[in-house]
Amino acid sequence: MKSAFNVGDLIRHSALLSKLNRGYGIVLIIMPMKIKCAWTNGDESWIHPGQLSLVARGQDGKLS
Repeated sequence: MKSAFNVGDLIRHSALLSKLNRGYGIVLIIMPMKIKCAWTNGDESWIHPGQLSLVARGQDGKLS
């Protein structure tokens, strides 16, 4: 199954409860059923892709 996200994409966590909302982050690793993200507060965590929304695409390692 192809992921809707790529490594380096800017994402937003959209949780139902505001206490669990992590805000914005960057995709680090993509697994079939979860994605590892680095958040603006410095934390890293695994999240189900259904809880994320894409804000901006990364550059896929290409120089600008």
